Amino acid sequence: MKRWIGLAVFLAVGTGWAADKPSAGNLSGYTAMSVDAGYVSSSLSGRFEIMRDGVRITLLSDDPARKPVPISATEVRFVWPDKTASKQPSRILLQGRVVIEHPDATVRAEKAEWDFDQGLLTFTGSPTIDSPQMQGLRGDKIVLNFKEDRFEVFGGKMTHYPLSGMGGEEKQAAPPIQFRAEDVRDWPGLTTVLKENAKAEKPSPGKRIVELMDGKAQEMIASASATWSAEEKAAIISQLNRILANPKLYSEEAWAGVQLPRAAVEMLGKSSRPVSEQMMLNRLLIEAAFPAMISASKQP
Repeated sequence: MKRWIGLAVFLAVGTGWAADKPSAGNLSGYTAMSVDAGYVSSSLSGRFEIMRDGVRITLLSDDPARKPVPISATEVRFVWPDKTASKQPSRILLQGRVVIEHPDATVRAEKAEWDFDQGLLTFTGSPTIDSPQMQGLRGDKIVLNFKEDRFEVFGGKMTHYPLSGMGGEEKQAAPPIQFRAEDVRDWPGLTTVLKENAKAEKPSPGKRIVELMDGKAQEMIASASATWSAEEKAAIISQLNRILANPKLYSEEAWAGVQLPRAAVEMLGKSSRPVSEQMMLNRLLIEAAFPAMISASKQP
């Protein structure tokens, strides 16, 4: 694998999004990118044409408070306008396990087309969006409209959306409890345990977690190897974050023998919980089940 560092001003301009307005499509404020790919084709003038064989692009900012945005796909193609002096492509085409890990949300799809002229980023091929506010938002097509500051979902459905966020008194932002790829300290160990637990008849945290994943993720776990690509890690992390809001994760039989923290025990004693608290509980349950493999989150 080779690594390239190049200017990516074209990714930070023309979107029409204010830098202080966070959203799943807000990529303004990013001034450079790092690229990790098996193959890259570019003109001598610096115009990328195609990247493939596992592409990992990370958008970078000069502002230390702005977190990097990883973008991964099997293949990325750049379409340039006829004007030779143009420094911005007219379109970017991403294909194969497309994942955009924005700090506010993770978007997954099989294909994505970024049209700079229209200010649209269109996801197709079973696209999904996961964020603390929207769990499991999916559709036949999801379109992020940068110029109008909105998104559209065609043929969509959503797993969880907290009604407490719809009008009324503004609520305090939820703590950052979603999983990140770097939270997993031992990917080979974790996937091996999940794979073995999924096959076993005895209830266990790993077996329950895999049961709540979608079919594609279950297949990934079943065929897991010692080495995981960035795309595969992102897919599993997305599934874990989707499970965070699921009240069906815990069972006494599965977590028998697991030492739970006091906060988790107290939350389990409640007959009902808001989504934010359910996410905190499930994060604690997963951390307690795999303490040597998953880093503890900063709970309030």
